Amino acid sequence: KPLFEALPEVKEELNPITENLLKTGEPFYAMEYQLVLNRNGREEVCYFNANWEPIWEGEKVDGFMAVVNEVTEQVVANKTLRQKEQQVRSLVESAPFPIGVYEGKEMRIVLANQSIMDVWGKGNDVVGKLYEEVLPELGNQQIFDQLDQVYTTGVPFHALHQRVDLVVNNKLQPYYFNYSFTPLFRTNGEVYGVMNTAANVTDLVTAMQKLEQSEQNLRNIVLQAPVAMCILTGPTHVIEVANPLMVEIWGKPTQEVMNKPVFEALPDARDQGLEELLRQVYSTGEPFSSNERPVILLRNEKKETVYQNFVYQPFKNSSGDILGVIAISLDVTQQVLARMKIEEVVVERSAELAVANERLEK
Repeated sequence: KPLFEALPEVKEELNPITENLLKTGEPFYAMEYQLVLNRNGREEVCYFNANWEPIWEGEKVDGFMAVVNEVTEQVVANKTLRQKEQQVRSLVESAPFPIGVYEGKEMRIVLANQSIMDVWGKGNDVVGKLYEEVLPELGNQQIFDQLDQVYTTGVPFHALHQRVDLVVNNKLQPYYFNYSFTPLFRTNGEVYGVMNTAANVTDLVTAMQKLEQSEQNLRNIVLQAPVAMCILTGPTHVIEVANPLMVEIWGKPTQEVMNKPVFEALPDARDQGLEELLRQVYSTGEPFSSNERPVILLRNEKKETVYQNFVYQPFKNSSGDILGVIAISLDVTQQVLARMKIEEVVVERSAELAVANERLEK
């Protein structure tokens, strides 16, 4: 049959191409060319790699030969992967905590969100550069060795309250971070890069240092601290001082919680392991810290899961007697939820990539 009698649905799309080929003798080549075909009684969007060559009869084109390879499955899989990759990038770039991705043993920066660029203080023109080129001041701080170890072994590295000296505004300044270096694997198990996530805990660590240095101004420090803090006194942990940030985490009016045992003021916090932690700090004098610990609280009459980085520090008098516990907390709920979402999408993308690769190999 004539081509467009057999395939009338493609006439509008292909007729100009066939006319040009028959008139000029110019072959037609296409990669991933899209056509809508009526196959098995329904319309399908299909993609093809095509090679149309003229058939000559003397000096006249008498027809053409079409060699076509359907690549619909590969194109759809690649589009899906690109969409997932863009979704991952969007999540990373909008995440409220620093994230960077470095590839190869030389640690070339392939992704850096605004949060991590703000922390580095080197401007926004960092993608494509080497990590050590952007942050040469880290050369004597063991961080390059940590990255290399993760890339070489495939074992993640985590640091808590780690001091990192950065050159910001042409001045070397101390900062403190909780950070992780996580290996990134190809489907064959080979490490191809490292993902860097971090939380700036400079305010938290600075507050802890100030507490250690100044007992005299303790109450004022607690009330003015840039992180949530409170002082719990006695074996029942009476709330003696709590700054507005701590009261905000609790989600209750100040007058309802002050000067009460903490688990009487916050009955919703009971039976989540916090009682034993406070008892140990109060009885032993040994501090306790935890990161991203979930606590279920009834905040503003609504039950919520709050993720916190917190420290329980013994509160002592000048003689060294333990009077109570100082609690320092940082609400990291938004960061944790954002990271969980990113990790969920990354896992989903990796699984789809593996499936796509398997199909392409067949």
